[in-house]
Amino acid sequence: MKKSIFMLLLFFLLIPIAFAAGNGEVLFTIGVHVEPFGETYQGFTGNNNNSYWNAVFFKRHCDDLKKLADLVEKYGGKLTIQVQSPFTEVLIESKDTLLSDLEKRGHEIALHFHEDAHLGPKSENLPISDWVKAMKEEIDLIKNAGVKNPVLYWSGGNLYPNLLVAAEQAGLKIYGDWKNPRSQTVEEELTGLHPWRPAGGFENGSAENLSQDNPEGTIIYLPQGITDAEAFGNKTNIVKQEGLEGWLDVIAKDLRDTVENADPDKINVFHFTVHPGEMVGDIKNPYYDLERFLREEVKPLTNSGKVRWATFAEKAKAYEEWEEEKPEIPQVANNNSKGKITFVINVHDIANVNESADTIERFISIFEKYGVKGDFYFTAPIVQLYMEQRPDIIQLIKSSGMTVSYHFRPPHIAYTGFDRPLQKISEDRQIKMLRDFETFRLDLKTGKLDFSQSGGFTLLKEVFGKAPICASALNPLWKPIQLPIYLEMGAKMTLMYHEGGTLMENPYEWEQGLLIRPSDFGVTSWKDPQDPNSKDKFWWNMVCTRQSEIYRPTNYLKEQLESWQGIRDPFITVIIHENNTYADGQTWYPMFHDSKGNPLKPPYKTELNLTKFRPLEESEKIWQYYEELVKFASNNMEVITSEEIYEMAVKSE
Repeated sequence: MKKSIFMLLLFFLLIPIAFAAGNGEVLFTIGVHVEPFGETYQGFTGNNNNSYWNAVFFKRHCDDLKKLADLVEKYGGKLTIQVQSPFTEVLIESKDTLLSDLEKRGHEIALHFHEDAHLGPKSENLPISDWVKAMKEEIDLIKNAGVKNPVLYWSGGNLYPNLLVAAEQAGLKIYGDWKNPRSQTVEEELTGLHPWRPAGGFENGSAENLSQDNPEGTIIYLPQGITDAEAFGNKTNIVKQEGLEGWLDVIAKDLRDTVENADPDKINVFHFTVHPGEMVGDIKNPYYDLERFLREEVKPLTNSGKVRWATFAEKAKAYEEWEEEKPEIPQVANNNSKGKITFVINVHDIANVNESADTIERFISIFEKYGVKGDFYFTAPIVQLYMEQRPDIIQLIKSSGMTVSYHFRPPHIAYTGFDRPLQKISEDRQIKMLRDFETFRLDLKTGKLDFSQSGGFTLLKEVFGKAPICASALNPLWKPIQLPIYLEMGAKMTLMYHEGGTLMENPYEWEQGLLIRPSDFGVTSWKDPQDPNSKDKFWWNMVCTRQSEIYRPTNYLKEQLESWQGIRDPFITVIIHENNTYADGQTWYPMFHDSKGNPLKPPYKTELNLTKFRPLEESEKIWQYYEELVKFASNNMEVITSEEIYEMAVKSE
């Protein structure tokens, strides 16, 4: 693997505890965020509610950190305490040894970086050099406060597209706790229990690059574990209505779910985050709820060996060791690899039905021209709209023999941010409700079901005469319930990742009776190889730029095939959404989300259309590049869809 292993291992040599990789245990810790109360080192005021320059307030939070550490240590645990100025400045000026004392006791000291507190407003528009400078300043303050170990982990700065580049240049290695600071929500792609190396940052309102694994990456991302993303976005109300006990009950369920789904062949992680003073609770019986959680939930799991305490740096070290200890796979040069390639088209543009239908017609025309098939992932609402407004497209899809698969979008009850009703009911009712959403028609305006008409997975099965081959269920909260339903309804495959994650020695893996769609790499987005500071860009957004040749998908595919070093031909996935060819951005998104990304409540704005259409020249250039890619693949590779992949998997057994 071409990554900065040496430098990362050099840092990790200072971490004393080693972890056996891949034994099914969950590595657990509690993170602490120290917020920027008062004027920071850079002269900005991060939080006006109080100030660490106030000696009483400062001491109160210092005392709480000590008590938190004492309580966690009582149960064999450790914290990862993430600090920033002005807290660090006051420690230095008062010669307080708090951080060095906690570090000596085994707790990790890391960086919590509120960008607006250190870079001012509109920090997302600043150059990388400004971010690097501010991050280094904050790290230097931590070191000057007495911390001896390297500062490896940071949280914050989440919306800056070049965040990973800036952090790496500042010397940081580990990232986590991603949350949209505007909406206070977590993208479902960033939830899970296995670390990865992100392919890029958060860009154009999408976490797609951040959620994709790039084995060559230098930053390790630590997810929180299996989490209730909706509950995390609603934490304030839960605490207000149910108190700390109610919130810790949410954490306890997430921890149990993570332990239950731990993979013995991978690194499994879980953590949650608190703030100084947050866990005190009743002043007559301080920390009662937190101690109850540690005693009743965490201790039995650590005693049984299912959970082990580990700081974020120790988790990253375990992941690094796991990468190195994976079974050696013989590498065979295969510079003329044929490759198996799948053209996936995700279809969902309910805002522009005619444009969507015309685009499907053009895709099919290209595939038929070169004698191959595409894999079309339809939502039920777009199929319903085709039936009502463009029945010719339904007939074309059926007669063309293209592969039909299934995915869903808001306001489907399993979509992150719209799944709160599922949280409030029993498992039996959850199963019934999820089955109903795959059986009956979803009213896009009200979010309710029309039990007189077919919808969901069932609609596609009825309209196209057979069950969709692959069914997507990416929300980890409901996947365990959804997959058996899809299997029962006739699906044969599902997704666990988008474009990378297939095992070299065993490309055909199964989950609850469904084949996991294999993919070794994708032809969707990548970095400029001549610019080490560049970020992943979607090729269709680059066709009319000076870098168009670098982002020409056929060129990129050829390079990847030439460099393939595997014992088998690679599985390649080419993903595009139909609206990418004619529109810039997610056309349906504003119907169901406000300007800050928060899910709206019904009635939804289904009449709202804020589509930004691409210029005709740009659109035609996209089609030119796409057809060129299909032509190359048809002449030099094996073009397959989910249907053929499933048949190959069955024959291999």
